[in-house]
Amino acid sequence: RGWRYQSHRAMKNAVTNLAREYDAAGISSGFLAAENFHRNFFHDHMEDYEIEADRPMAHHFVNRMLAPHAYPVSPELSLRAKRGNLVTG
Repeated sequence: RGWRYQSHRAMKNAVTNLAREYDAAGISSGFLAAENFHRNFFHDHMEDYEIEADRPMAHHFVNRMLAPHAYPVSPELSLRAKRGNLVTG
């Protein structure tokens, strides 16, 4: 797709675009769970029960993002991008 993903903001924007493109809020919530684990790695802010509760969602999100052709480009993507309906940044 040519989306940027070299920063946290760019990754969040790419996830927002995927969630809009596929009308799937689970993509965004999975990203938030994974982002929380990333933050916890550096700041150790999560309680054990939060880790247990969020682990399946983060695991599913990461596996889905790494799966080949998990989210193929839809035919409407280029039209939506041209209209400015996708987040960039």
